[in-house]
Amino acid sequence: MVTNKVTDKVADELMDLQVLKGLVGDDLSLQQEVLQMFCNTADDYCEELERAYASHCCDEVKAVAHKFRSSAQTMGAVGLGKLCEQLEIAGRDKSWDGVEACFPEVRRELKAVTAFVQNLLRVTASGAD
Repeated sequence: MVTNKVTDKVADELMDLQVLKGLVGDDLSLQQEVLQMFCNTADDYCEELERAYASHCCDEVKAVAHKFRSSAQTMGAVGLGKLCEQLEIAGRDKSWDGVEACFPEVRRELKAVTAFVQNLLRVTASGAD
């Protein structure tokens, strides 16, 4: 993966790219493919969360947040995973106030993570080192 001081700092805040490397190794093409799949899956989970949130269904929020947390943590999006865990706990505890507090944070973090990943994919696709 492309790294420098700026991307390392941002990566440390949004994603631990070493988790991805540990998952798929040094194959840049495979890393790009997995990152793109993560973005696609994250978009799907976000849509599911939006529907669950709109329906005020704590059980649905909990279920989707659980899946999303696992995916985020597997990819190294630690902050997003922690926020999804908080959302999952709020859903489990039937705390709509907790859901309302966490939901915007999850959305914001997801937007930042996907923007970072999309930028990383553009940079690596252009052949930069």
